[in-house]
Amino acid sequence: MIARVGKIIMSFEIKGGQQPVTMISGMASDMSAWSLQAPSFALNFMTILVDNRGSGKTDTPDERFTIETMADDIAKLLDVIGLESSSLVGFGMGGRIAMEMAIRHPLKVRSMVLCSCAAKAAPAEVDLLNNMRSIIERGAGREELAKQEVSWTLSPRFLEDSRIAEGIIRARMAKMSSTPDQALSYQIQAVLDHDPSARLKDITCPTLVVAGDHDRLVPSESQRRMAEAIPGATFLALDSSHNVLMEAAKGFNENGIGFLREQAR
Repeated sequence: MIARVGKIIMSFEIKGGQQPVTMISGMASDMSAWSLQAPSFALNFMTILVDNRGSGKTDTPDERFTIETMADDIAKLLDVIGLESSSLVGFGMGGRIAMEMAIRHPLKVRSMVLCSCAAKAAPAEVDLLNNMRSIIERGAGREELAKQEVSWTLSPRFLEDSRIAEGIIRARMAKMSSTPDQALSYQIQAVLDHDPSARLKDITCPTLVVAGDHDRLVPSESQRRMAEAIPGATFLALDSSHNVLMEAAKGFNENGIGFLREQAR
């Protein structure tokens, strides 16, 4: 489905029924990033999948945008759908969008699950994002971008077999292709600029922070500190690298669904 949200057209999909949960994907990813989560979540909730500004089938305006902009997009989309509020599940950049929405639009957020993100970009994340921007600027293409990203976001065991590694890289290239270079540059800058550390105390909704215990990109300790700064938040570390949605899908689904169902009672 598509809807006009402010000045842009947003692409979204609704699965299941009952209490609404909006799932917000990470950088250079469309709603298919939740392929291992959406079926389980849809059995328990009205699951709303969205393509962020600049990705998938959502518009890419020819102007810079921020995490705040994308948070406002989600808030406006809920209005268009006719929902007063929703729980949020966000991965990576999507987690930043979720926490910004909880700060800017507190009445619209019932509860949220933040995964593989911290309030401020970690040093390794800053380095990777700057490298990705350099790759875009010299026109090297999606293969080099995917290789750079995958080397940081997946556990080494996934890359030991060259055939498996090639398949993973090609799959990531395909997903990244839905985000034009200019939009990816805007998303990179949005993450680099975003730092709500001083405002985390303003988050009032029940929050679960899920980290990969072996995340080299966004260390679990920085995610733990973020959870400690959010009033009443719960922290959970799973046996995974940065890509918890793939490497620890079962654990993420069970804990995420359990947490959101508990808050909906």
